[in-house]
Amino acid sequence: MPIRIGAHPNNTSLAVFSRRPDTAEQLRASGVDAEFFLYNSGNQTIPLFRAGALDVGGTGSTPPLHALATGLDVVLLAATPPRPDRGGLVVLDGSPVRDVTDLAGRSVAVMPLSWHPQLLIAALTAAGMGWHDVTVVELNDATARDALLRGGIDAWIVTDPALADLERHAPVRVVTGVGEHHSNRSVIWSLRSVVDAASDAIAAVLTALDASDRRIAADPAEAARLLTGTASADWTEVLARRSWGLTRPGDDFVTEQQRHADLLARAGVLPRPVDIAGAVRGPAFGKETTSWTSSGI
Repeated sequence: MPIRIGAHPNNTSLAVFSRRPDTAEQLRASGVDAEFFLYNSGNQTIPLFRAGALDVGGTGSTPPLHALATGLDVVLLAATPPRPDRGGLVVLDGSPVRDVTDLAGRSVAVMPLSWHPQLLIAALTAAGMGWHDVTVVELNDATARDALLRGGIDAWIVTDPALADLERHAPVRVVTGVGEHHSNRSVIWSLRSVVDAASDAIAAVLTALDASDRRIAADPAEAARLLTGTASADWTEVLARRSWGLTRPGDDFVTEQQRHADLLARAGVLPRPVDIAGAVRGPAFGKETTSWTSSGI
């Protein structure tokens, strides 16, 4: 049976990997029969895992928390370095909101099942506030942009290239940046039953995906063309600024994820507490290495 790898536009590593013309050949050379399942949004990753349609997927760091909290036996296989992309919690330049405390009683747009709730809960906690001190509105990028411009929402968690698009319509201010409260890593994950059944194949997929990431770092313009079909200046700039490559989830990742998961569970955003360390697989936990083996996944 082939390894089914999910790819969607919200995870640039997997989106580029799935579009490289030599990916299938490279995986076959490693003895892996793989097929890609392409879908249009990262918020569909959990249902696809639940349905058995995916063996390996990638998202921001928050969807695995929801998957764990709803009973999926998740294994966190790899993570990117921190990605403090340009942007964060943004308001229009004329807004009376000057800092996070000014958001009390106001609305904040987040992308459904994205990393945005982690940034928001951490920022609110640091300001001595709670999740329910603001009105959280789940909106996709285009709808959130229009709602902010028309005064329908007060703030939006947004990063490039959607932030660059917003700035073409109106001047904005970043109230709190991504890197201030959240590392914004991408995470590659699977289910324990899949890893147990196909550890060698998944190790080969991780190694090939890491190599693809490093090619993005070397040639972001090529990756932008693979993503968009054109030499997109916005995407080239975003990809050039990001850190690329994969490592096993280390202590810093687990600590941040556990802290945010506990905050989200206490706020009722997650239905129950989760154990992040228990979702990290293998004896090489915490080592900065990109050599995956079946015994170390």
